[in-house]
Amino acid sequence: MSTKKEIKTLCGVCLWACGIIVTLEDGKIIKIKGDPEHPWNRGRLCPKAAGIIDHFYSPQRIKYPMKKVAGSWQRISWEDALDTVASELNKTKDTYGPEAWAMIIGMSIVAEGFNTMHFLQRFCDAYGSPNFITPETFCFLSGITANMLTFGKFPYANPINSNCIVLWGHNPSASNYMVAEDIIKAKERGSKLVVIDPRKIALAKQADIHAQIRPGTDCALALALFKIIIEEELYDKEFVKNWTVGFDQLQEHVKKYSIKEASRITWIPSSIIESIAHTYASVKPASIVQGTNSLDQHATGFQNNRALAILEAVTGNFDAAGGHLLSGAFPAFPPLRLPELVKGGNIGKDQYPLFAGDWTGQGMLLPDMILTGKPHPIKSLAILASNPVLTWPNSNKLKKALHQLDFLSVMTIEPNETSEMADLVLPGATFLERTEVWDGTLLMGSKCFMSLRNKVTDFHECRSPIDFWLNLARHMGYEKYFPWKNEDEVLRYIFKGAGIDIDEYLGNINFVPFGEVKYKKYETEGFQTSSGKIELYSAVMQSLGLEPLPSFTEPPESPVRDPETARDYPVILTTGSRILQYIHSSYRIVSKAGKKPPEPYAEIHPGTAGYYGIGDGDMINVETKRGAIQIKARLTEDILPHVINIPHGWSQSNVNLLTDEKSADPVTGYPALKALLCKISPVKGNDNRV
Repeated sequence: MSTKKEIKTLCGVCLWACGIIVTLEDGKIIKIKGDPEHPWNRGRLCPKAAGIIDHFYSPQRIKYPMKKVAGSWQRISWEDALDTVASELNKTKDTYGPEAWAMIIGMSIVAEGFNTMHFLQRFCDAYGSPNFITPETFCFLSGITANMLTFGKFPYANPINSNCIVLWGHNPSASNYMVAEDIIKAKERGSKLVVIDPRKIALAKQADIHAQIRPGTDCALALALFKIIIEEELYDKEFVKNWTVGFDQLQEHVKKYSIKEASRITWIPSSIIESIAHTYASVKPASIVQGTNSLDQHATGFQNNRALAILEAVTGNFDAAGGHLLSGAFPAFPPLRLPELVKGGNIGKDQYPLFAGDWTGQGMLLPDMILTGKPHPIKSLAILASNPVLTWPNSNKLKKALHQLDFLSVMTIEPNETSEMADLVLPGATFLERTEVWDGTLLMGSKCFMSLRNKVTDFHECRSPIDFWLNLARHMGYEKYFPWKNEDEVLRYIFKGAGIDIDEYLGNINFVPFGEVKYKKYETEGFQTSSGKIELYSAVMQSLGLEPLPSFTEPPESPVRDPETARDYPVILTTGSRILQYIHSSYRIVSKAGKKPPEPYAEIHPGTAGYYGIGDGDMINVETKRGAIQIKARLTEDILPHVINIPHGWSQSNVNLLTDEKSADPVTGYPALKALLCKISPVKGNDNRV
């Protein structure tokens, strides 16, 4: 007689960690549904969830450790895998020093919860390497850092309660459908909606104002908005006077900018720029909902984030319902890091002191470090849950660098372009095979809560990152720093240190309430900045020789800054748009109900396509100074003319063969992936039109 069991846990496909209920029959997963009691998704799930079971039982999953011997893969035991990694790490340390080894983790590790990430950093500390690279090497941390510098904390938008929503460089319909639904509900009750995007995304078609901006010019638009809001005295005078510093400098700073010039730069008519400023400044409460990294990956990425933070401040839309809320309290977990064991700084710490350091190094410097050995050699890498050969910019250069390593280990769920280059591949566990905690305090506008991921089942010999690196630490003689026998003991140590008995919650609960969100806490607590107020003008940035106020710089490749290159590469390329069914390079192989996964395509305006003799459905060549790809064209009037948009994560049309890893942002070192120059042409003998 078969037995069924339901387990409440969290989806781990993306960062949003929706509550799910998993049904097991005789130990096999047969059904996944949304948890109606979870306060974040309230039973709703996105299309990615439909592929979870197929992905879990995919025949392509790696089931056991494999070692490359004479160019062929051989199955080995976990004990052999531990011996191999320990031997290679000791060899690297003895020959070159511990800083010659680095660890790269992917988004799913970050999605496991900060404790998992800090545990892995603890291993790096014990080994003596400062080199720890996360996806934030060019994603999202720019925004966190800019907001921390401005406010002392990271606020988040609360659009469900907004009367005016500015959706800036974000398409939640394709990446975060809960936010999209909140925006639609707000719009239905009368909220104004402003969309700033070179594409007419789904929500732009419902917007009161849609500004189709030239990619890479967002800071110029923000400065024009400042000029109008300040000169027309539309700002919140009382809030600015009592809770900010640097307004006088900002006021003087924007005098040199003109609306007419901003219109020329951004391609947005002056009348629309004025409408955005008047709407956002006069309709309250208002929130700016920005993309995860669409405003970050620019020469002015950090300044973009600073500009939006300052807009929130001068209009008084801070720490108030419908504006931007500060995250609630979270348990004081014991620190896992061992910084006293490490000499030197993380990669990029000297070049980008505001950004690179405890959280992540600047991985865009890594290929050159491997290839040149400067400022010090990198001879060995461990890559976990990441496929940088496909998802990092300038793929050809990165592949060249990886070929020069002495040793590369990769922990992954299924084979990918990076694992093919590895010396050792370890079978990673999915989120259904792990017990974790995830911070939910950033997700809810009224309540704080912790989300708990309960382990559902096992799959062959797959292991979690904590399980492997805990065993490796003990295998290498680091028991002093890793006294726990298994990952359950690690979890209990973490919670016990915060005064929480985790056994009260593990099992069929996937969230734990943790206090209420309080508004306008600054009135009693001030701000956690050096001045105790919101810092519009950053003395910290000035002391580091950086622009203390947002300033616009043309993208490294643009028709304005580099007209010579633009003659040969006249089309603006923007990359990285999301598709709701996928997350980065994952889930492409899942075929639900036998359906063929869709192909990648490049979005082009019909007028632009016609100029180059390209028809809808044609295979086209897209070329930059780094490389070339072929991809199918999709003609749409929903994209700005002279712009082409290509998503990332597709191996058959890898857009990162076109992109550049060179640091463009002087604050973070982020590359400029959203505004490049390319040329396009139809593939000869085209017969692929739809």
